[in-house]
Amino acid sequence: GAWSTIAIALEFENGAVAFFSLDSGLSKAWSIRDLGKLKLSWEVYNVTNTVRFDPQNMIDHQLIYTGLGVYSALLTKPRVMQFALRFDF
Repeated sequence: GAWSTIAIALEFENGAVAFFSLDSGLSKAWSIRDLGKLKLSWEVYNVTNTVRFDPQNMIDHQLIYTGLGVYSALLTKPRVMQFALRFDF
């Protein structure tokens, strides 16, 4: 059969959402006679590719860095996809 999953992670800081992440997965499995089962799966992390800049990094470097007010670090990771093919016998 096929299945899909969706996971939403929220972190709160001072009553406001400080971090947001949406992950999802989809898979399909097939039986191959009496030999076993073949499963194909696809998972995506940070589906919306949400970016959260690190304000602390900007504050720490504003006195010595010439790019005042420019964010140079992220708190989130970019979108990642992974595929898997599995055979169970």
